[in-house]
Amino acid sequence: MQSKKLFVSTFIIFLFTVMASYCLFAQENRFKQKLEWEAEPYALEYKVEIKGASSSSVLKEFITQNCYVEFSMAPGEYLYRVLAYDFLGREASCTEWENFTITKALQPKVNLKDVNVTVDGNSKRPVTIPVDVARITDESTLVFVNTETGEKIEGIINTSKAEDGSVSSSSVVFPNVSIGEWKMVVTNPSGLSTESEPVSVSPAGKKIVIGKSSVKTSEDQSQIKPPVEVVHAVEENVTDNDQNDDKEEKIEEKIEGKKEEEIAEKKEEKIEEVKEKKPYVVQDINLLVGMPIGFSLYDEFFNSLSNVIKMDWYVTAKIQWLFVDINNIQIGPELSFASLPFMYDNDSLSILTNTYLYQLNAVVKINLTDKIGINAKAGAGVSTISVSSRDYVNADSFEQAKWFGYVCAQCGVSFVWIPAKHFIVETGVDFTHIFMPDVQAGIVEPYLTVGVRF
Repeated sequence: MQSKKLFVSTFIIFLFTVMASYCLFAQENRFKQKLEWEAEPYALEYKVEIKGASSSSVLKEFITQNCYVEFSMAPGEYLYRVLAYDFLGREASCTEWENFTITKALQPKVNLKDVNVTVDGNSKRPVTIPVDVARITDESTLVFVNTETGEKIEGIINTSKAEDGSVSSSSVVFPNVSIGEWKMVVTNPSGLSTESEPVSVSPAGKKIVIGKSSVKTSEDQSQIKPPVEVVHAVEENVTDNDQNDDKEEKIEEKIEGKKEEEIAEKKEEKIEEVKEKKPYVVQDINLLVGMPIGFSLYDEFFNSLSNVIKMDWYVTAKIQWLFVDINNIQIGPELSFASLPFMYDNDSLSILTNTYLYQLNAVVKINLTDKIGINAKAGAGVSTISVSSRDYVNADSFEQAKWFGYVCAQCGVSFVWIPAKHFIVETGVDFTHIFMPDVQAGIVEPYLTVGVRF
């Protein structure tokens, strides 16, 4: 019995430990970190290595064509470096190891000292809210949100830093606050935020309503005696006008100072945006060349003459611009050229034909992954053919080339592979029908092409 109880206790402790570890891991990994760097000219891709500040082994490694990486790691001190690789996969440059710190995400704490605030008059005025705000940073923001209209006012936080580095605030100033019910929302750079309970901003000497409770001031003193705090607040507003004026002047000075800082920051950001070097974005303009093979399918005239048909290697070139991109499907035009030499030879006659195809096709590309896709194409064009012959029977007489021109149509499918940002490989097969008056000619063209992307 005791062994059974011991087993159950041990199992419960183990289960609790696993769950706590999982919750801690999930909490730490719900936030993503991002490293950015300037683009390296002629770099096709980058490798980013991350290691601990006191470690010699690499913890994480990323390969990307972008100028940034996103990841999720536990708080701590780390080092990273970026290696750039060129078109041939060679290391073009490498940065020094740089320090960066991941801090723990904090949930802000907000404790209002007073939920009732009175102001002189009904117009919009600066308001100082006494509040204890903890677990924040110098980059934290505090916004006053009207619960009825949704209006938002950014506050000026008077922060102080303790010896341990923690940041807190004991008051916040909001400019141009109107009468009504408001909430404070404190947000840290991590995205974690906390809302305060409602704060009522009312004119001096009027009823103050918070939720279902209400407190009446000097106008109804015969029925309900106001709390001492409210009376003091009203009396101070009446007797200490000079002090309030001084405070308001200081608040207005702070507000003006903050506006000037915001304007200066926006100007600096715009200047940095202009100076910042943007990475080149591929527009999917592809230039390809290759050496396919041509097969004549149903050329009745030449097939009736020939015992042997010789097919030579030929050259093809293509320019594609796939400028339409919808849900992993790209569409655009293709200009192509192909040169196809055919030698028809028997015991008495040798005929050489050079066929040149000029095509305009519409291409539809289906992207299976970021690097692999399938093309389907169809179009029309012009074919020019030169024919020269040699007659072995009549003393090897040679007839000079004659040129002909015909309309042709083409269709085909291909497989596309993009091994690097500016490098592309395409292999497939095209079929071309040449519309000649007396002869039916069809050509099948399997090919392998390589090229660059812009």
